[in-house]
Amino acid sequence: MLIIAWGVWTERNKRTHGEAYRTTHQVKIWLTAYQEEIKSVNAKSRDLTGEALTHINQMEVGFQELTLCVDAAISTESEMIGLGAVIFAANKKVQASLAKPMEGSLSVFHAKALALLVGLHWAQTIGLSIKIILSDSLSLVQALDNSNVYQNEMGIILGDIKMLLSNFPGATISHVSRKFNGVAHNLSKHALQLDEEASWVEDFTQHAENLI
Repeated sequence: MLIIAWGVWTERNKRTHGEAYRTTHQVKIWLTAYQEEIKSVNAKSRDLTGEALTHINQMEVGFQELTLCVDAAISTESEMIGLGAVIFAANKKVQASLAKPMEGSLSVFHAKALALLVGLHWAQTIGLSIKIILSDSLSLVQALDNSNVYQNEMGIILGDIKMLLSNFPGATISHVSRKFNGVAHNLSKHALQLDEEASWVEDFTQHAENLI
């Protein structure tokens, strides 16, 4: 619903400012196509949740509140970075998912820090008050847990992460092993195949026509 509302607002804003804009019919086609893309990404993310959630049920993580899991994948050949984030509800149901491709070349540590930064910003944007944050980068979790100040690009990213964390009162960040972070990991790998960001939040597809 947030994405559709944004799209409708964009077209209305273009009309207000005398810019070229889509007709109502074109907007409906555009939203339908985008909806199908989101459904496709969501279907893949749901297909990938089974094994990871089985492991989670058996061991490491119990979702008592909204939980954000993040990860990053790197393609050195194409110089692309894939960022993945998923938010689970207390019933272990996927509440929202994000797959975001980015151009560039980063270290694994930098990429995972960027995934956390993007994931937190995304969670804030869609209005979900997460309470638990999980990353499979122990170094990142430890870096955020200490008070050291890094006078470099990494320090800027860590500072931005801490600032975003302050917008989630009571939220905690913890390390989780790679095999228990399968959903976010698979989303990050899927992001490497995308041309642009794909975000899904519950079911926002209905009544799109009424918003136009």
